[in-house]
Amino acid sequence: MSMPYLDELITIFGDRVIFDEEKLKQYEEDQSYIKGKPSLAVIPENTEEIEKLVDVAKKYRIPVIPRGGGTSLSGGSVPISGGIIVDLRRMNRIIELDVDNAQVLVEPGVICDVLNDFLAEYNLFLPPNPATSDQCTIGGMIGENAAGPRSYKYGTMKNWVLGLEVITSALGKVWIGSKTKKWVSGYNLVSLFVGSEGTLGIITKALLRLAPKPMYRIGISISHDNLEDAGKTIVALTKSTIDISAIELMDRITINAINTVHGKRLPEVEAIILLEIEGFSNEDINNKLEYLANYLKSIKIMDEMVHVYYDSNDMWKTRKLAGESLEKVYGGRIDEDIIVPITFLPKTIREIQELSRRMNIGIAIFGHAGDGHLHPSILVEKEKSNTPEIERVKEEIFKIAIKNKGALSGEHGIGLAKKKYLHLEIKSETLKLLSIIKKTLDPYEIMNPGKKI
Repeated sequence: MSMPYLDELITIFGDRVIFDEEKLKQYEEDQSYIKGKPSLAVIPENTEEIEKLVDVAKKYRIPVIPRGGGTSLSGGSVPISGGIIVDLRRMNRIIELDVDNAQVLVEPGVICDVLNDFLAEYNLFLPPNPATSDQCTIGGMIGENAAGPRSYKYGTMKNWVLGLEVITSALGKVWIGSKTKKWVSGYNLVSLFVGSEGTLGIITKALLRLAPKPMYRIGISISHDNLEDAGKTIVALTKSTIDISAIELMDRITINAINTVHGKRLPEVEAIILLEIEGFSNEDINNKLEYLANYLKSIKIMDEMVHVYYDSNDMWKTRKLAGESLEKVYGGRIDEDIIVPITFLPKTIREIQELSRRMNIGIAIFGHAGDGHLHPSILVEKEKSNTPEIERVKEEIFKIAIKNKGALSGEHGIGLAKKKYLHLEIKSETLKLLSIIKKTLDPYEIMNPGKKI
């Protein structure tokens, strides 16, 4: 393939231009089963190099595809037809910590767990905690509006981004946002870029808001002999006044897979609810646990159904094994990402179970259920994941979500995987508005084209 821009890129990046076919294979897929070949990849080390890259891309109309840890589940960082992968992992500096204002300025390649390990010394943390927090980067988390279990209390990534430095094809480098807690001196462009999947520009710096790190985190699991009833218990928990930081759900299929692959001894029941309670002192955590225990009794949750993890990290380490375990047992999986209003959770669970029986295909159910957010995992071998039959199953799952007043994606993004189903949720005039925004900020149509909308 002729690449007239190659010499210009080598001038900018030197030996950090990758065009060897074997080395490029690492960029052909993310954690979805979608694949595509890039023309080449570059590894920038600073903002100025990305500015120059975008100038070259504009000149030759070459797509640029930002990439962090490659943990996307929607094909968001996979090239469609060539283009330049922008591997941002070397832009991994924690630039400035403002302890007094609980803010930190970082580059996009900082890994989530690395940042939180650093912040722990100052009794601060960034709350969104995806299952891949040991791999995913801050830039990717912003691009996908990442969440995780603690989104129940703390919300998604959009709640924690104060400002961004972004390279756009329309204007080059721009800073959006403010260091202040409240700010209405312009349009809320930060929220526009959070969740935009790299389609509007490349994030080069992020100013993040932080939270005080609790002294104690206690995990509680509640066993159920009926998955839909577990959904009803979750609805009841969300109506309580208990300070719960996370409410998760795992079904029997997921539980059994974790036990089989990792030798865990989770109760072999139809469903397990996972809760987390945080506290800033012994008295604080004990009061909350006592309040929770009394509430559970009031909704007929018996003591024998409850297990306490005195360090919730032990519980979360097990929960993080869900996807990997299902993959090993069933030879592959496709994790969907639907979300519904919490009152529709039990009905949505029931309808997914009915769909599984009707279409004669295994669907595991787990996810951040306290938000009404589920990851129905279609259990199919990787080689059979792109068949028309599987696409029909995915579409039916999406239709269940939309019928129950929900959305196609709560955190994984649209990317390539769900783009053709957007019409199920978003009206044509709204899609047109999104296209206008895209064309205004990316008139050269080079920023991760073909994704999101």
